[in-house]
Amino acid sequence: MIFSLFFLHTCFSLDADVSALNFERFVGILGSYKLTTALALFLLFKIMYMGELTVVVMAVFVLNIFYKVFSLFLVEYDKIILLFSVVFLLVAYNMILLLKEELGQAIFKPNFNKENFNFDKFCILEGSIFLSSGSKIPVKVSNCDDKGIVIFTDEKISKGEKLDFELDYEGAKFSDTFNVELVYENGYGLKLINSSSSGKYNWNTLFNILKRRGIVSY
Repeated sequence: MIFSLFFLHTCFSLDADVSALNFERFVGILGSYKLTTALALFLLFKIMYMGELTVVVMAVFVLNIFYKVFSLFLVEYDKIILLFSVVFLLVAYNMILLLKEELGQAIFKPNFNKENFNFDKFCILEGSIFLSSGSKIPVKVSNCDDKGIVIFTDEKISKGEKLDFELDYEGAKFSDTFNVELVYENGYGLKLINSSSSGKYNWNTLFNILKRRGIVSY
């Protein structure tokens, strides 16, 4: 987002034949293009909370920047601005693809909210988490993939805390280390940070078993 705004500022500075390091001019451009600035602030909000429309908002923001810069090229026919526009569009497109892939992970889809619990197919997955304080908390898994899980619990856990997740499945005990990435109503998104390589009973092993049996679809 900041890169996009600075890119817009650089192109206008190039057109005006002035230095792009002029901070006052940068602030002036933000004030002149209120829609672009509003989109940037809204995109920042969506990225912080990783909402469902984050990719759409980012695409609209990128197209808004590209439209303004390409319009400048149509007026001046400056080939450098055209080159910058193409490079910007390619970089932004790849960033959107990365963001879309990130938001496709299970930890961003809890399958429940404060009023509705919609994870019946995962009710078989009941395990425990072990906090750094030593506390053991029973949890249910509402969604999962090979990169993380979403747990359902009323217990309070701090964002950023590292914890161990353990689950007994058909007589075997599977465990791994996760980090609390997201906080939901009555639940948390846990990202896998250290898949155990010393033994075969880690999270990736369990997930592959669940996937082969059709219990999970990721």
